[in-house]
Amino acid sequence: MCEKYSIYASAPAFELYDITRSCRFHKKKGERYSWKEMMQDFGCLELFQVFYPAFLAAMYQSDLPETEQVIRCPSAQNSVTIELVEYAPESFFRRGLNLVKQVIRPIRPSDFMLKDIGYRVLSVKGICPCGLSVGEDIRPPFTKGACPAWMYSMLVKKSLAPDAESYRCPSDANFVSFRHETE
Repeated sequence: MCEKYSIYASAPAFELYDITRSCRFHKKKGERYSWKEMMQDFGCLELFQVFYPAFLAAMYQSDLPETEQVIRCPSAQNSVTIELVEYAPESFFRRGLNLVKQVIRPIRPSDFMLKDIGYRVLSVKGICPCGLSVGEDIRPPFTKGACPAWMYSMLVKKSLAPDAESYRCPSDANFVSFRHETE
């Protein structure tokens, strides 16, 4: 694990304690996400922090210039370089649901994605502390696991306020809050 987040490796999981309605990622109170699970889903949390803004833009049909599709790890060694990769959604059901959401969007705000975004490791200088290797594809989950938007905002808050106990999803359409479980 990268130095920045290694101190959290043995920390308790995050528990969803308040939710106004379910969303694509979070369905009910009591859901738990550990640092280890988030690492498995996203490969490296430090790299994810740099990758997420481009990931979000590409996910919602933004045309990113090629220079913004290649991203370097923020570690002092600058050891890993990745590129964004687009995938068609795997689920036929999800493809149909996205089309329905496009139609109803003028009536009710809804979230739809016509493509999934992941990344491919282009190069590794030295040894990646997270174990990423050249040619590896990381395809974050889009219907299960920790929500990428919540993770990104939680990592920023964790950097600014390491002792914070609760972390809210940045969505203004739904109130979802997590807290550190007690050991």
